[in-house]
Amino acid sequence: MDVPSLLLSGAAALATSAPATSIVATGGPVTLGVAPVSVTLSSQGLAHAGGRRLALVLSDLSVSVAPGVLYRVRLDGRDLGYINFLNAANGGPATFWFDAGDAPANPLGSATVELAPQAPPAPGGQAIVGKIALLAY
Repeated sequence: MDVPSLLLSGAAALATSAPATSIVATGGPVTLGVAPVSVTLSSQGLAHAGGRRLALVLSDLSVSVAPGVLYRVRLDGRDLGYINFLNAANGGPATFWFDAGDAPANPLGSATVELAPQAPPAPGGQAIVGKIALLAY
């Protein structure tokens, strides 16, 4: 077997042996306001995610009036980053992905997401995160 064929066959074997991405916990919709909001994700497989990487996905964001602030995103007490509603207010796509690190070896079977405004949001608006998903890959 020549080297390019050997490399291709090895890559194909690795691709087929790699675990598929799976949704391990879900939540939403969540309406955001002036106070932090905590959401306990319903687990569909968090107990089986050990040893894999996790990603937190916030999608289907919508808003009646742009809140004009950032919302801090935390997963089980760990800061992951920030979201805003600029794209949602302008009719664009509104999905955020965060690397959530390695799944714990002995997970508790649930995960808590906290979304906290970093300043008072604009009055009259209603910011909504439609779907929250925790993925293992």
